[in-house]
Amino acid sequence: MFRKVLITLITLITLTALLTAVSPAQAAQKLILGHVGVRDSAHELAATTVITQIERRLPGRFKIENKGGSTLGGEVDIWEGMKLGTVDLAILTTGAITPSVPPLGVLSVPFLFRDADHAGQVLNGPIGQELGVSLEPHGVIFLGFAEHGFRHLSNSRRPVQRPEDIAGLRIRVIPNPIYEMTFKALGAEVVPMAWPTVYGALDDGRIDGQENPLLTFSGSHFERVQKHLTLTGHIYSGLVIVVNAGIYHKMLPDERLALRDAAHTAGVETRPILVARDQAIVAELREKGVAVVESVDRPAFVKAVESLWPEWEKRFGANLLQRIRETQ
Repeated sequence: MFRKVLITLITLITLTALLTAVSPAQAAQKLILGHVGVRDSAHELAATTVITQIERRLPGRFKIENKGGSTLGGEVDIWEGMKLGTVDLAILTTGAITPSVPPLGVLSVPFLFRDADHAGQVLNGPIGQELGVSLEPHGVIFLGFAEHGFRHLSNSRRPVQRPEDIAGLRIRVIPNPIYEMTFKALGAEVVPMAWPTVYGALDDGRIDGQENPLLTFSGSHFERVQKHLTLTGHIYSGLVIVVNAGIYHKMLPDERLALRDAAHTAGVETRPILVARDQAIVAELREKGVAVVESVDRPAFVKAVESLWPEWEKRFGANLLQRIRETQ
């Protein structure tokens, strides 16, 4: 009798040890995180921060594959993958998905934000949460916003200091009506184009210029094909961090909280890093031969697009625009 009990106990202990040994592997859920960022980009910085923060909060619970550099296609491709469930997590430029999620377009209204701190207060506050809810009907869950930076204009033909200097330049923009309207108002020949083809189009002269945050300009080595850069700061470009709704709803409460906390941390921690990097990038680009115009006639640019303001009020509501402008 004692022998049978002993064998039973040994068997139970062995089974328990085996289950304990394999449970971490079973619990490590594989997730794909998609974005278009290259090395040292804002997308990549946000992605690595999110992954690090999730691992810190829930060690071994997830195995997240960082699929950056447009390996999953352009941002529209990643967005579609999110909705279909072939991409689990994504970090996307808000302007790229505005055609699908119109409320996010308010973040692309030109010259709406005073500076990065102003944008951070808006995105990390009640307005940011309200805008995040607009993503849910598309089968994705909003986790948070991250910094991308103010967008600036570059071209291969001439210095730009006033709006009239843009007239006739073929400028690539995100396929987004707000960007298109803005640059048409500034006199450009607007060329909507997916991100993966931009460098080649700049190189072979199909387009004269583009507009992006400084980190994207530098990380994409646009100094090789663009010799004029103007710090217009015309549109604030944010990143949105999202998760597929089907994946999210299957997660445990602590996993959902970890994702949200990681996204919030990415938004808060990356902002000062990117602001500091912008200052260093300008110096580096000058050393590489890029002619940088820092002093622009901002009032002239604001005046050039003021005819669009009634359209922004119609689309987004005068009250929301006022709340954003008054956020401190």
